[in-house]
Amino acid sequence: ETAANLARFWEAVGDATVGDLVASNPENHPRMGLSADSALTLEVETSAGAESLLVGTTSARFGTAFIRLPSEDDVYLLEGNVRPHLTRSLDDWRNKRVATVDPAAVFRIEVESAEGGFILQRSDSVWTQGDGTEAATTVVRGILGEMARLDASGFYGPADSLEAPGGSVRAMDEEGNITFAVEVGSGNGDRWVQAAGDSIIYRMASWRANRLVPDLEQLKGAG
Repeated sequence: ETAANLARFWEAVGDATVGDLVASNPENHPRMGLSADSALTLEVETSAGAESLLVGTTSARFGTAFIRLPSEDDVYLLEGNVRPHLTRSLDDWRNKRVATVDPAAVFRIEVESAEGGFILQRSDSVWTQGDGTEAATTVVRGILGEMARLDASGFYGPADSLEAPGGSVRAMDEEGNITFAVEVGSGNGDRWVQAAGDSIIYRMASWRANRLVPDLEQLKGAG
C-alpha cells in the first residue's frame, strides 16, 4: 500500500502542470487556503537546494488546486490531482507489511493461543495435525494466506492500551528454519500484532487475526 501511494504521488507530480494566474492580491490568500497558517507546504530537496511550494484549497475545477511560492503573492492553478496526496496522514506513508513468507516453502506451522496450541505439518499436498489427522483445508489456506502477506491496518501509538498476548504463529521451512514468527494480542476489536525481532507494534483487524490464529476446533475434519 505504501509503495502504491508513493507511485500514485509521483505519477500525479509528473503529470501536474502550472496553469493560469488567478490572483495577485494577498488579501485573496485566506479564502484560497494560501495564508501562512493554512497552506500545505510541499518541500522538495534538489541538487540546487530545497524548493518550497504552498498548496491551498481545491478550485471549482476538478483535479486542480491553488498554489503560490512562499515569497510571492501571485496565485496560480495547479493542474493535476496532487493535493489529495498531501493530506494523507503520516501512517499512510509508512510501510504496513508486518511479515511475509512464501507459502510453498512452509512445511510446519506452530500456533499457540489462549485455547491451546497445535502443530500443522505438510505431507505432500496434505496438511495434518500433530496426531496425524488431516486438517481442514480452508483453515490451513487461511493461515497461509495471511502469512503470505500479513499487512496491518495501522499502528499502535503510545496512548493505546495493549491487551495481553492472545496467540503466536511460527512457520518453518523443510529444514526446520523459522521463516515467519509473530505474536498477536487478545481482544474482540482491532488486535495488535508484532513480528519477532521488530520493534514496531501494528494494528490488525480482528477477522485477520482470527484467520491467522484459528481455534483448534476449526481444524477438525478435512474441508
